[in-house]
Amino acid sequence: MRGPVISSGGLDRHVRRMKICYKGKRDALTACLNESLPTGWSVIPANAGMHLVVQAPPAVDDRAIARDAKAAGIEVAALSRYYHPLTRIKGQKTMRGLLLGFSGFSKKELEKAARALCRIIAEKKHCGGPL
Repeated sequence: MRGPVISSGGLDRHVRRMKICYKGKRDALTACLNESLPTGWSVIPANAGMHLVVQAPPAVDDRAIARDAKAAGIEVAALSRYYHPLTRIKGQKTMRGLLLGFSGFSKKELEKAARALCRIIAEKKHCGGPL
């Protein structure tokens, strides 16, 4: 049995509205990051979802960046957290970078946070030099 929200088409309308809303936020965040990220960093293109992945050069300590960002009031997750410790022992490639959630913020808030995050990344210790 379907509930009234589903039967009335309310859920479909909500999902369509949210897709448009999230696309606008994703596009604004992507554009701001693409303008501000240091050389060697890149946004992995996404056509859906509520998160973006920013790929870092291999030598970057993404966990240190996440800590510095948190200290500045910006919550991001280091991609290296999601790899099993044995991955490196077995010689498998891992990706460094950041996972950025954007669904709960306005475009203006996202752009401000993205610029601040890019300043943190641009500090010498986060640009891909030796660890």
